[in-house]
Amino acid sequence: MASDGEIVETASSADAACRWVLRRRTDAHFEYEEFRYVDLRPDGQVEGYWKRSYTSGLFDTAEAARANALERISWLPGQL
Repeated sequence: MASDGEIVETASSADAACRWVLRRRTDAHFEYEEFRYVDLRPDGQVEGYWKRSYTSGLFDTAEAARANALERISWLPGQL
């Protein structure tokens, strides 16, 4: 999760397997990303990494980006 800009809002799925990050970029636009946890150890031990699964386009406002995310990411409405 290494994009430039200020994190405005975050959320995690109920099972903690997905994360969502809304960010204000340095150029004053907004974007969001979804990340999914890739588990490398199916035996229940914690070992893995976060992989970006979706990156949005650019939005003029945080509200517009958030509204778009709520439409596109199926687990997000129940977590915000």
